[in-house]
Amino acid sequence: PESLGWKALIGKAKLVVSLSDRLDETTIGAANYLASANHAMESWGDAEPVSGVVSINQPTILPLFSTRAIEDSLIKWAGGELSGSKTFYEYLKSSYVKQSG
Repeated sequence: PESLGWKALIGKAKLVVSLSDRLDETTIGAANYLASANHAMESWGDAEPVSGVVSINQPTILPLFSTRAIEDSLIKWAGGELSGSKTFYEYLKSSYVKQSG
């Protein structure tokens, strides 16, 4: 919230990249770049809402626009590979295959 002075703090950063699926207040007011991200319905993911209960999130639709998942952007920017995987989907799949095998 504005009361915590986030605008002043983020204004000190040399580079601000917004990973968002829309032009929101942060993107418009503070970001140098918008790296368009998929909507949650367009992305793979996982969650552990309760300890020991894991769920896999599968995309319900193909990406509607020219976007990619936040995790895929981070993998790309970090050098293009995460534990031998080039995409977040490959990483998730290999992680859970290892756990179940």
